[in-house]
Amino acid sequence: SHPVLRLLSNFDDYFSWFVTFAPVATGMLAVAHLGARYETLLAIHILSVALLLVWFPFGKLMHAALVFVSRGSTGALFERKGASI
Repeated sequence: SHPVLRLLSNFDDYFSWFVTFAPVATGMLAVAHLGARYETLLAIHILSVALLLVWFPFGKLMHAALVFVSRGSTGALFERKGASI
């Protein structure tokens, strides 16, 4: 890939992708009964969802939730300063 783009991505980016798609993949495997026993896949799925919930506030995934709060607070701040749309 491009050397500049390689410098933009770090461990947090790749780990966030893994943590986001691991519950999706394990859930699909558990529902389709593919791979290991259902109980094993369900346990892995539950653990991957728990990992996602633990990682969410510390990783870049929090930006997806806080974008609306940030836009609202910035808009309220500029409204107090007298800016118009």
